[in-house]
Amino acid sequence: MVGRDTPEPNARGDYVRPRTVQADVFEPKPLLYKAKRQTPATARQKKHLKELADYHKINLNLEWETLTRNEASRQVDRIISQYGRILK
Repeated sequence: MVGRDTPEPNARGDYVRPRTVQADVFEPKPLLYKAKRQTPATARQKKHLKELADYHKINLNLEWETLTRNEASRQVDRIISQYGRILK
């Protein structure tokens, strides 16, 4: 190594400058997180979920009044992946 800013060959033989690491990179910083808003499931989601459960004869133990959109979507996806869609 000739000098700090002198390019050196890497494994492929390309000449690159050595990287410098900033001192504050590894310092702890406060976590900034904003929780997603929990919106209730739509009537259409609840209806579709009930139809899927009835069609496949599945007993769902859910709190329908407090069901969120995310939970309803996950339940629908889980039922479809395990049992399949409603055949018409």
